[in-house]
Amino acid sequence: MDSELRSIVDYEQTHRDLLAYNKEAFRQWRRQAMRGLHLDGSYALEGAPSTDYWKIMDNCFTGYNEDDEALVNQWLES
Repeated sequence: MDSELRSIVDYEQTHRDLLAYNKEAFRQWRRQAMRGLHLDGSYALEGAPSTDYWKIMDNCFTGYNEDDEALVNQWLES
């Protein structure tokens, strides 16, 4: 079955395409979030939703800071 699928799908190219898509989707989301265009109303912020990029990222990754942002930028540039 694997060889049949590999004859139809280029696994490596599909993986590269997925990584590129993920990076571009994050870039677009980040641009919106940095302009305050994304509302994070997740359970942790119930009653006080945030439109601030840094607060949203800290809600996702407790303690998110410039060092973490540098790692995100490194990922985006890779």
